[in-house]
Amino acid sequence: MELPSQFQKILYKYGSNISVSDQEKIVANGKAFIEPLRYKNLSSEFNDYMPLGYYSKNNYLYIGSPKIRLDQCTKEAVITCGEFKYCIKNADTFVVKDKIVYIWAILEKYISESTVISQ
Repeated sequence: MELPSQFQKILYKYGSNISVSDQEKIVANGKAFIEPLRYKNLSSEFNDYMPLGYYSKNNYLYIGSPKIRLDQCTKEAVITCGEFKYCIKNADTFVVKDKIVYIWAILEKYISESTVISQ
């Protein structure tokens, strides 16, 4: 069994249901893993040490099916998972032996234009 098909089985069994919409039109449904992005020590671009176990409450790691090409979506695309919505900061493919195994992305919580943040 090849790695892409093994990953698809795990994703189908344990992944969360998601939908991807662009300009308020749903363009794809599927399964993915979305979790808070955790930083490793010395992982910042400025070589600052991060406390052990630190994670940002603003950024999330997405790992999903290669059938949902977040790397080809516009910046206006919105990923919905349960009651949460996210927008894409960056996305790319993970490739093994010329086959896309999964799509990874860095997401942030979606804030609609109608949301007013009080200071």
